Amino acid sequence: MRVRKLSDVRTDILLLIGQATLIVCCIAFIIFDYNVNIAPDKRVAEEFAVTSCVVTDKSMAIVGRVVHRYRADFRVTYATEMGSKSSVASANGMDFSYTTNQAAQQEYLDEFDIGGDYPCWYDPEKTSTVVLVLRHNWYSTLPLILPTLVALIMLVYMVRALMDLFEIYRTYKKRG
Repeated sequence: MRVRKLSDVRTDILLLIGQATLIVCCIAFIIFDYNVNIAPDKRVAEEFAVTSCVVTDKSMAIVGRVVHRYRADFRVTYATEMGSKSSVASANGMDFSYTTNQAAQQEYLDEFDIGGDYPCWYDPEKTSTVVLVLRHNWYSTLPLILPTLVALIMLVYMVRALMDLFEIYRTYKKRG
């Protein structure tokens, strides 16, 4: 292996710092996305108690003046270990955010009838939290593919850069 100039070593170190920064950003995004989109749905499936809900009211919540965003809301009554409870559930699991897709939200409203009896899930620790529609699907993991690939590629390049720097260090140490 030929000995490179000091400027090449500086470039390698700067690239290594950039690669490490990119890996940290990718990992931070993966953790954030998991905590926001996957973990709440997993918690509902694993920890919430199943019961029967009666839809007492339903409505389309609309926000925004120029660009309208929509959310199907349901008032439900359900039995818990603490007695009968009444709460509001959205059509998107525990997520109460709004979407621009009015047609999808209208489908949820049409799917549930007032007075209808449907399965639902409530949090045994906080019985006012109820889920009428489980949200988990494979689409929630799609945003994790790109940052995972980038992090893996950067990891390979970081290992290569560290090996190059170690080889340069060993060469200089043998000379000096």
